[in-house]
Amino acid sequence: MTATTRNLGKFILLNGRCSISIHHGSVVDFSPPTHLRLASAIVNAANERCLGGGGVDRAINMAGGAALKADRCALPILPDLEYNEHLTLVDSLCDNEGAISTDKIEKDDVRCYTGDSKITGPGQYGDLKVPFVIHAVGPNYFHYSGEKGDSLLSSAYSSALQQAKAKNIQCVAFSLISSGIFRGRCTLSHVLKIGVTTIYEFMQKHHFPLEIHLYAFTSDEACELMDVASEILEDQSSKDNYTNEADVIID
Repeated sequence: MTATTRNLGKFILLNGRCSISIHHGSVVDFSPPTHLRLASAIVNAANERCLGGGGVDRAINMAGGAALKADRCALPILPDLEYNEHLTLVDSLCDNEGAISTDKIEKDDVRCYTGDSKITGPGQYGDLKVPFVIHAVGPNYFHYSGEKGDSLLSSAYSSALQQAKAKNIQCVAFSLISSGIFRGRCTLSHVLKIGVTTIYEFMQKHHFPLEIHLYAFTSDEACELMDVASEILEDQSSKDNYTNEADVIID
């Protein structure tokens, strides 16, 4: 870790098979343990074009350099037909009569659907210390109903974890997805609970060792994330059939 990253706590889960660590800082600065360096990734909060945006997406692009930008450009553009089928599930894109308003989307620019993820790597990505970057697209809650947005947010987290599992990536550092302006009228606590819950449920379902790191960029996010993680993980641990389910180390 760099001097700009503060480690807030670590939850050791599922008899030590998995862990979730909370950090205050930028996911760009994440440095995996030496023994997991080749099996590590960061998760970028991307948009559907998957080429770059603002905030953490821009920071990751800059740190990843030309190699990361080239790999992102190489992600295949999704077929129009497939995307039109996807749109039928999105209520917020319907007009008053229920017709799909496809003119709201630049279809030929879409490389990743909302609620899904894509992976780039392995590669040597500039100043990034991981060989893989997973690009997860969370919902813009201004464009979705609360229930639909929640489903897509959970899907974005679980899709990123599926990408990691498929590549045998055992160490994953997440930026917080849909936690800024895109959370709309949702509280910060609400979207963070979805993320932490989804990650923990994935750990329970899949017998796959995972070391997860969650990065909160602002002080408010860091405090809220630590509260949410403590509430969810300590509560869930009492329901499992494991001893010493959640050993919590607070720095």
